[in-house]
Amino acid sequence: MFKLSENQISIIGHSLGINVYHAKVSKKKRDKKLPNDFYRNRFCAGDSHDDMPTLLSLEELGYMSRGLKINNGRDILWYVTETGIDIFKQEFYAYI
Repeated sequence: MFKLSENQISIIGHSLGINVYHAKVSKKKRDKKLPNDFYRNRFCAGDSHDDMPTLLSLEELGYMSRGLKINNGRDILWYVTETGIDIFKQEFYAYI
């Protein structure tokens, strides 16, 4: 049983620079392995962004947190928490 929905795992993956869908469909072993360190940790979304409900659910679970407001306050930078990274690592291998 997954702890994250497909959309949640996709958003966390995107935030960390991982294309989860590509990893799932790829036949290459290297695409099915996570790096030791993620090269980024951010997701930019405004109030009207389609992914806002999912971001809010991840925030409620403690897997993502809000950061700076940018673009004159129209957008928020979201970050994956350490707990979110740990859950993502577990879910990634179960998902793909």
